[in-house]
Amino acid sequence: MKFIIFIVFLYFILNNVIMEYYNKEVYYLYLKYISTPLSYKNNNYFMNNFDEIIKPYFIGNTRNINNTININRYSKNQHSLIKKNIIDDILHKLKQEKPDKTIIDELVKRVIGYVNFDGKPINFHDLIYIDVLTIGGNYFPFFHTDIQWNSFQKNHGFQIWVLLKDDMEIYPRGNMFLLETPTADTAKTIYINQNTIYLRINHGNYIPKILKTYKSLNDISPKISYLNANVGDVFIMNPTTYHCSDPFKRFSKRRALNVRIVYKPKPYLQVFNKYNHYSKLIMYKHWFYIKNQYYTLYFNNNKSKYKFL
Repeated sequence: MKFIIFIVFLYFILNNVIMEYYNKEVYYLYLKYISTPLSYKNNNYFMNNFDEIIKPYFIGNTRNINNTININRYSKNQHSLIKKNIIDDILHKLKQEKPDKTIIDELVKRVIGYVNFDGKPINFHDLIYIDVLTIGGNYFPFFHTDIQWNSFQKNHGFQIWVLLKDDMEIYPRGNMFLLETPTADTAKTIYINQNTIYLRINHGNYIPKILKTYKSLNDISPKISYLNANVGDVFIMNPTTYHCSDPFKRFSKRRALNVRIVYKPKPYLQVFNKYNHYSKLIMYKHWFYIKNQYYTLYFNNNKSKYKFL
């Protein structure tokens, strides 16, 4: 009995240590070896019939080129592909497995002129990073808005995506597809099977919470486009842009850089929904003040811009 208690105690100690100091590494392993294979299995019908499913709503390559976007999470379908060679001189550094923080800063400073908050310029010092991801593959082969916005429900923000390497076996395909709809919302997934469309909360749990069902995609009036990006092009989107990894090939060799950025002009940050996977990752590593349904962390952006990396 003492031995069992010792093993259980050791497990909890090791689990807490690993998740405190290596939480993102664990997340990336989970993404690659558990989440992605499960996504392929659960979205098998969608992946096998993708081209036919989107055909009635497909409008070709994205038409939002070199535009500015509103990072307000309630401003729908805000995205733009920047094709102005703005990062050519730093692209080789962004291709590193773990790009240096100063290079990520430089990337954001070059992109910041293409984002605004309700028409007002963004101050670089009001931004914090919550994710920098450089692993390869097409790990989310279904239309979704990102899970992180379920954690930061009171904050606005945006995501930077840079194509680093094509998958030459399927070139020029392999990038993302975008879905614009008047019903776009944060932290949601659109699950499509043969007979029904399900709108779900994107919280990463194995038992999905269904918010609404539709008979067909036509019920949400979608416009679907392809992100025809070249290596070095910069794509930006706000929290309500539905996107989908190209499911044309399982286990693609395509590689891209993802940087998720929260707009935090206030001295505190609130985290919601402790049961979603991303919130759990944060709470393993940081201590929060608990109040009602949210958890609050106070910090200075200039000193802690990289707190969550």
